[in-house]
Amino acid sequence: MPLAGKPVLAFMLNGAQGDDDESYGGHFAVATGRFGPAGEWDNWLVNNFYSLASVSEKGIVASILPMDAYMGDLNSGQAWYRPSYMLVAVLKDQRAPALYQEAISRVFNHFYRQDFHYRHASTNCAGINVETLRTLGWKIPRLGGESPLKAAVALPYMAFKEVSLASGQSAYDYLKTERTELLPFVAFNTIAEDLLTRLAVPGRAGSEQLEAQLGQDLEALLFVRIPQFPSSRAFGSEPVMSLHEYQQRAPANHADWKIVPVAPRVLPASFRDAAAPSERKPPSVLATWLWFGFAAVAGAALVARLRRRPPPR
Repeated sequence: MPLAGKPVLAFMLNGAQGDDDESYGGHFAVATGRFGPAGEWDNWLVNNFYSLASVSEKGIVASILPMDAYMGDLNSGQAWYRPSYMLVAVLKDQRAPALYQEAISRVFNHFYRQDFHYRHASTNCAGINVETLRTLGWKIPRLGGESPLKAAVALPYMAFKEVSLASGQSAYDYLKTERTELLPFVAFNTIAEDLLTRLAVPGRAGSEQLEAQLGQDLEALLFVRIPQFPSSRAFGSEPVMSLHEYQQRAPANHADWKIVPVAPRVLPASFRDAAAPSERKPPSVLATWLWFGFAAVAGAALVARLRRRPPPR
């Protein structure tokens, strides 16, 4: 099939770095654009979400940027650090990519104005993009959290073990968050499966805007492997598919993890929109209050029971 001039909606999965034990989850991004006359894709726009609260050791700044910079920039290009995989939906009309790009540009505006913050466990590169796609009408299947029951136990366990409420809340959010919005590989795999088994089948796409457009306009699906550039940097690998796999890869002792320390970045308060609605709290905040309530009730019941006991003779 001739690709020249064809519009695309592409999904990028970047693997795990070889020199950072915090990177095993990989990275996820969505790109839009058109193939060039000879099949070029260097100028596609990539919507790259990273935390704004810290200064990336690789010089990465969350932004919308061309594909050649996203993959090959000398300091921050993904291909210098890890292998990548891309799924390209080739379309006969530009309306679906244009709809997504317009929406995600508004999301970036809210992101830079600090209406919401990047959270690794709940609002990360996969979650922001997948939630935007769902909001536009693509019913990407939900898989649920990895282990909601473990999450409930992990909150107090990790809080006491690490002597840190933040550690307990982080563990809860990781285990409770919808997996397609938590792990880049799961997001990539679920989107690919939905395109192949549902949207590519005539008559199976829903009637909502983005999903209907993709079902009507999809002409082909391309899978692209992008190797890591050979250099002095450590070679990366494929990203993990689960939190359990993450635990198996990372050193058992957190003190042994290879981590690159980063400096904080403080955005000007003038960026904020005072009229913006309050940011949604992570699920762990409610869970913490429920645990405090349970502890208070249990403590009161224990005290009452001890008071009812007859005094020793």
